[in-house]
Amino acid sequence: MAKVRRIQIDKRLRVGGSTSGPAWLRVLTGRATRLGIVLALGACGVSLYGPEPLPYRLGQRIQSPVLARVDFDVPDPTTTEFERRKAREGAPSHYAFDPAAGHRVVASLRALMQGAAEQVSLDALHAADGALKVVDGAAYERVKAFTSGQTPEVIQAELDALSAALLTAYTARDVAREPRDPRSTADWIIVHGGSTEAQESRVVPLDKVAALEEPEKVRKLSESAAACLSEALRPAATALIQERLTSAPTLRYEADRTLREMGLAVDRIPEARFACKRGEAFVVPAAGVRSSVLTTREKELLEAHREAWAGYLRSEAPGAAAERNEARLQTAGRLTLVALVAIGLVVYLAQHHPRMLESRTKCWAFSLLVLCTLISARLLSVQWPDYRELTLAPALVCASAFAIFFPSRLAIGAMSILCVIVVLVSRESLTLLLTMATASSVMAFQLSAIRARTRILTAGLVTAVAAPLAGISG
Repeated sequence: MAKVRRIQIDKRLRVGGSTSGPAWLRVLTGRATRLGIVLALGACGVSLYGPEPLPYRLGQRIQSPVLARVDFDVPDPTTTEFERRKAREGAPSHYAFDPAAGHRVVASLRALMQGAAEQVSLDALHAADGALKVVDGAAYERVKAFTSGQTPEVIQAELDALSAALLTAYTARDVAREPRDPRSTADWIIVHGGSTEAQESRVVPLDKVAALEEPEKVRKLSESAAACLSEALRPAATALIQERLTSAPTLRYEADRTLREMGLAVDRIPEARFACKRGEAFVVPAAGVRSSVLTTREKELLEAHREAWAGYLRSEAPGAAAERNEARLQTAGRLTLVALVAIGLVVYLAQHHPRMLESRTKCWAFSLLVLCTLISARLLSVQWPDYRELTLAPALVCASAFAIFFPSRLAIGAMSILCVIVVLVSRESLTLLLTMATASSVMAFQLSAIRARTRILTAGLVTAVAAPLAGISG
């Protein structure tokens, strides 16, 4: 019985081959052999496409540290962005000093002292200069007492002293709350003498700047500026300074200069890099938990480590030759396994559906369907490695075609073998193989005898339920 069975298989394998010569020659030149060679070579070629997949994917739980097999370093955008933001925050704001308010105060005090020397009434002075309305009668009487008998040189010396003091009287609007992003964390500002670059700039602590929103601080600043004058002039000078500084701040925020300096501060920060030595852990589960979810940054580190390892294999570093040989042996073993399973698919086909081998068109259609399935699955796994379940789509399409054109037993068996090839070519796990084989078998079984349109919906529903259950069990 076994001898008869072998004779039948030999006949099936010799279909389409040489009609003369020894039996082994007729088998080698048979259509089944040629089909097996085409599928084996095609599957091996598809398997060689694309990089080595990562052992982890985004969202997967990491239960143990991942150690580096080779030294590598990659840019660290998170640290770089953090340091550069700190640099932007640490850059002080820039202000331009406007001396117009000080000049106006000195001019008003000069007019007040001249009027006092000429015995002009206070009402007349108020009418001539509205800024003098803040000076009351008592303060004016003290000014008149000071100016009587004083020489012009003494009066000018008082005015010069006030001018010098007002050069350091800093008031600003919304100081430390400038319209910049991010807000400055520096406790000082840079004050420039004017609008030209050549003028002197100086560092001014924030506690030396009076905000217009703080009247008490402006009053104290006015008293401090008037302290350089004689005692008799201080009340009037304080009132004049406070009125002028409140209505016209001496500091004007320079947005363009501040943004330019913030940009220069950022440019001085070099790009941060993450360096990892061989044997060090570069992906570690969160402290205090048994496992943690793989993040986008950790996935980038895994990809960088893969590229560094590929570069190490191409280098002439010590030990690289041995690692290259091991990688080549692994590739050769995988290709051999893929070829054997592909040939096994043809043997299964010749044993259970030999009539298909009698038609050259059917053989080409079968090989084209299988190769398209493998190519689609591999492209999906390379393009979207984090969504490996996408490879189920071409497998289910192929299973549907098998179920429609082949008998149920052949479709289920051939599809199970093809699922093994798909998983090997895509370099996926046994969990995906279980899911794919279950879904394909269910699809092929449900579509084996379609007599109503509702059967198609039933097949889709049953497959949709069986596939995730198989994935969960895996």
